[in-house]
Amino acid sequence: MSTTEGEIETLFLIKLRKKVAGRRKGIRASKEVYIAEFLHATPAEIEGGKGGLDLKARVFPEEFKAVVKKFGCIFKEGKVFIPDMDVYNLLTIYAAVRSTIRSPRKIALLLEIIDKVNSYDAQYWAAKFRETFWEYKKYRPLYRVSRSFKELFGI
Repeated sequence: MSTTEGEIETLFLIKLRKKVAGRRKGIRASKEVYIAEFLHATPAEIEGGKGGLDLKARVFPEEFKAVVKKFGCIFKEGKVFIPDMDVYNLLTIYAAVRSTIRSPRKIALLLEIIDKVNSYDAQYWAAKFRETFWEYKKYRPLYRVSRSFKELFGI
């Protein structure tokens, strides 16, 4: 994340905030659920509390923290600091697709696929998820793109 003179450094981070689960008709959640907000910003924007929101996705905190540590990110005070764009893209894909998977076998398969995806594919799929989120500003429309990803990669 170093910069050269004249360039503005872009930081990639994820904010985690707790979601109150089970609001609809007395449904109880078996696991604690958080909302992960994927942001990109310059250092000045972060100090001002601003930044570009790329995606919101539901995540399970313990599982997500394990994945984040695996990719070498720094977790501090409810925020995940990401070292580069490639890792940011992989985490974007993971969070968007993971929210549609229930089977432990398929979760393991998703992690295996995320490890093997090359940077071009990661850039493409992360861009598809971001564009869909920017268009609708909700995470529910991401399910269609997620289904396409799962079909292509055999999940």
